[in-house]
Amino acid sequence: MAEPYFGGEFKFSKAWYMKPGKWEIARDKYHLFDLYLKNESARLDFKARVQTRFWDTGNSSDLSSMAGIFNYEIIPWEIWAQVNDLPLKNFSLKIGKQYFEWGTADGLHPTSVLNPDDYTDPFAMNEKIPVNAVNLNYFISSFKVFLIWLPSFTPVKLPKYFPFLDHTSYQLPGIELVQIQENTTIPKEQSQGMGWAFKCLFTLLSIDLSCGYFQGYDYMPSIKSVNYTLTGNMLDQFNLDIEMSFPKMKVYTMDLATSLHGFGLWTEVGIYDHDKTTLLINSPLRTEVTGILGGPYASYVIGTDYSFSGGFYFNLQYAYGLPYVRGKDYLEDYFILSLKDDFFSGLLEIEIANMLGFNRSRALGKNNEMLLSQHIRSLYFDDIILGIIFSEITAYGNVLFKNWEDYDSLELYISYTF
Repeated sequence: MAEPYFGGEFKFSKAWYMKPGKWEIARDKYHLFDLYLKNESARLDFKARVQTRFWDTGNSSDLSSMAGIFNYEIIPWEIWAQVNDLPLKNFSLKIGKQYFEWGTADGLHPTSVLNPDDYTDPFAMNEKIPVNAVNLNYFISSFKVFLIWLPSFTPVKLPKYFPFLDHTSYQLPGIELVQIQENTTIPKEQSQGMGWAFKCLFTLLSIDLSCGYFQGYDYMPSIKSVNYTLTGNMLDQFNLDIEMSFPKMKVYTMDLATSLHGFGLWTEVGIYDHDKTTLLINSPLRTEVTGILGGPYASYVIGTDYSFSGGFYFNLQYAYGLPYVRGKDYLEDYFILSLKDDFFSGLLEIEIANMLGFNRSRALGKNNEMLLSQHIRSLYFDDIILGIIFSEITAYGNVLFKNWEDYDSLELYISYTF
């Protein structure tokens, strides 16, 4: 029997928002202690992983406790066990808090609907949250089938301070917004579980293909109502009370990946079909009920990449919609280009990533665009990485990232893996 092994990562980060005229500490950036214990054998696999996250936002007036120095969170991140050849040969049963690697694209996965996104750090767009699940799968050669049951519901994690959600569309002319109160209703646990999924993977003519289906609750909340309350002596201020919930949905998925003359090629498609939900806006100017979800729509990504012999790498993708955007009237076009090269025998790596988005939706207007650019430089010393990340956002018109425009950032970090 194989011996269990221990591993993990220590990462220390510091970031600043370069706002006009001043620099501001990015309070959502955290330090990470990520530790795991894992065992792999012919009969039994298991993994236990715990994350500890520290933020530099403790209570400076109380230095007598750990919480006064650091704002920290200890999270049981992955805990699962997998029994192989159960109940029959080529079957396996995996139970616990786990990840599901759905989708073959690079970073953007419209087919990945089981693991919610973790936007605790708003610029770490590819982080996912493991979920409690029972996963029965069968495999023979390149053919695999997964049947998954979700006994509980896990929502998305949003940043504490960063304005990830944009509420500027609810402004009243000439009246100051004083306070926003958000209330979110979590779905009640049900005896039959909170969702289930099916996926089939196979290879045909050197093309990796998969199709799948998910039925359950969306991990992204949907706004149900927006209520205005006028305040102030002259009624020149107002508060917003926003009610949100998690709608049910069905998602049909398909993806394929192959290579041609050294070029990697892939595509993913997710067809979303939400239960119809409505938005009630109750303001001094109007009372309005509109439908914001309901009816199927497709979100997809198409991409290619190539690695040159000298170490230069490029990656180009087109995406219609982003992972956290819901509703066919809110989807936009994005082109993502990533260029990467290493120097000094791999000691230094430089990456430039740009995302250009065009807004053609009826809900937000037309002919608007945004550009998100990241410049990443990393020094590698065996298991130690020193990194610098510069992120810049430029937006024109009323686009999805308009409220991010004043949050250009600079991040310094050091990480050690073992």
